[in-house]
Amino acid sequence: MIEQRLVALLSADATISSAIGSRIAPVVLRQEVGLPCLIYRRMESDPSYVLSGRAGWRLVSDQIACWSTTYAQARSLAEAVRKRLDAYSELSSVGSIRFISVRDMPDDYQHDLEAFGCIVLVNTEYDDEAATL
Repeated sequence: MIEQRLVALLSADATISSAIGSRIAPVVLRQEVGLPCLIYRRMESDPSYVLSGRAGWRLVSDQIACWSTTYAQARSLAEAVRKRLDAYSELSSVGSIRFISVRDMPDDYQHDLEAFGCIVLVNTEYDDEAATL
């Protein structure tokens, strides 16, 4: 799963980890996760093809929501995510990441948790026919 690699990249970033610790969770913002935090979820996945069949790479879109009790911190987290991931690439035996692009999405607010969310969309093109983590 490419999401595990994205979580590892985000967890290794000093700015992000100092703000959220280990509070990165999948799919939905839950009270027990705590704030500030990052919530990731896959939006879509599209394998690439050539005339002879599967090309061996895939484009995946993940949403990363940066949640906090203040809008300023949520926006700051979104900027840190963008800086860490935008234009990233790496060669790897578990599947090379060809390129990551990041773009902003609409901001959000969760009334129940009194939490501000700044959303980024992460598009990752990677080799999906290599061994995975």
